[in-house]
Amino acid sequence: MPVIMGGLALASGVMGAFGSASSAKAQAIAQKMQQDQQNFQNKWQNEAQNRNILRQWQAQQQVNIQLEKAANQQYASQSVFLRKNYQNTASLYSRQTKQTTDEFLAALSAKGISSNSASAKAILRQAAEQARSDSYAAAVSYDSAKKSLSQQEQQILSQRRLGGPQQEVYLPTTGGILDTSSGALMTGLMQAGLSAVSAGYGAYRADVRAGK
Repeated sequence: MPVIMGGLALASGVMGAFGSASSAKAQAIAQKMQQDQQNFQNKWQNEAQNRNILRQWQAQQQVNIQLEKAANQQYASQSVFLRKNYQNTASLYSRQTKQTTDEFLAALSAKGISSNSASAKAILRQAAEQARSDSYAAAVSYDSAKKSLSQQEQQILSQRRLGGPQQEVYLPTTGGILDTSSGALMTGLMQAGLSAVSAGYGAYRADVRAGK
């Protein structure tokens, strides 16, 4: 009788242990499936977000190209205009200086005054200095205009958005799932063994008291 009672208790405990382990395993599998599903959704959202970021970056590259074209075209056309304007101004000063000098020398000749006289040389020297001063002022103005044009070009180019697309790196969620099935099985088996021993011992004591 003690052996039968112990065996029944052990069988019942073992079945309960396997049932608990199976339940714990099923719970761990369900948690893993839920985590995998959430990772799939997060990865899909990450890819969609990165595609949108890439499209925005590609659109910005087109804007950058247009800004560069506009800046280059403006700089090229204005540079040509400034250079021609400076050349025309320098040529005009040269012609005016020559015309003034020629007219002055003709006037001196008509009056019988030598161009080598001190007063004539002083006037000619003053005219030459004025011509150099005008030419220098024109050159300074030309350089200033070129610097201003270069600054305008840089202002246009500064509107570009440079750099690569700032895409997000996807990192899946891992771990955090406790599979307690092995522990539950071991604990259940130990409890089943203790229950079997207790049941067998109880049956033995009962037999002793009954005089069997």
